This record gives sequence, C-alpha cells and structure tokens, in this order.
Amino acid sequence: MGVILAVAGLISLIIFVIALVSYVLTAIGLSAVAKKAGLENTWFAWIPLLNLYLMGKVIGKLNLFGQEINNMEIALPVVVVVGNIASSIISKIPAIGGLLGFIVSLAVIVFSAASCYEIYKMYKDTSNKLNVVLSIIFFPIFLFMIRNDEPIVSSNDNSLSM
Repeated sequence: MGVILAVAGLISLIIFVIALVSYVLTAIGLSAVAKKAGLENTWFAWIPLLNLYLMGKVIGKLNLFGQEINNMEIALPVVVVVGNIASSIISKIPAIGGLLGFIVSLAVIVFSAASCYEIYKMYKDTSNKLNVVLSIIFFPIFLFMIRNDEPIVSSNDNSLSM
C-alpha cells in the first residue's frame, strides 16, 4: 500500500510541476505578446481569468466556422467559464448527460484551440500544419518562444503589418 501511495504522490508532484511550468511560461509569453500589441495591464497574464481577457484583447476578433466573433476579451473568458460549468452540470443528467457534457467540453476545446491558432497566425506562417497543431498542443511553450518575435500580422484586425 505504501508503494502505491508513493507512486501516486510522485505522479501528483510531476503533474503539479508541469502545470506550474506551463502557467509561468504562458504568463511570461502572453505578457510579452500583449505588450508588443500595445496593450496596457500586461500583468493580467498572471491572473487566472484575467489572462483569458488579455488573450482575447490580443486576438481582438475571431472568425470561427464563418462566424465573426468580436470582443474576444469578453467572449473567451465567458465561453471557457460558462462552458466548463455547463459541462459539469449537464454531465449529471442521467442517460444522456455524459454525452452532452462531452459535446459542451469539446466545443470549449475547439473555441480555445481556435483562439490559440489566432495568436499563432499573428507570429508564424500557417503553411506548416504540423507546427500549427503542435503550437496549439504545446501553447505555453509556443507563447514563451515567440515572446521576443515581431508579429507578421497585427493583432485585433489580423491584417498584414508593414
């Protein structure tokens, strides 16, 4: 029994360290990207939920499945928070709750991934699809890596910068 608890403790510690490193890399990267975009209050990158607001400010607007979503600074935190709460509540419904909760969670993941992709498009060429996918999966590392790069597309309007 002691070995099982030790292994569980070690796994928990590893997960905690990975989460902490991801959080720090994301905050440093997002703060720098927001500063390059000319935004104020870049320290929001260190505060949960406010970091989603800041990321939304950097993105500006999002085109998702042909629908333009303006005010991403409001939409991103609302979709993530409300979507996760709704998924948790819906999943309690007998028989179909698990499936419906999964669908809502999937929608939140797609919205979040599309938001990450918008930031990727501001800094990198999107022709290499593997890099696009990897940048979404390893978003904290990507944000940290691009923090000193100049954007190839300006934020908020996604037009080419000169």
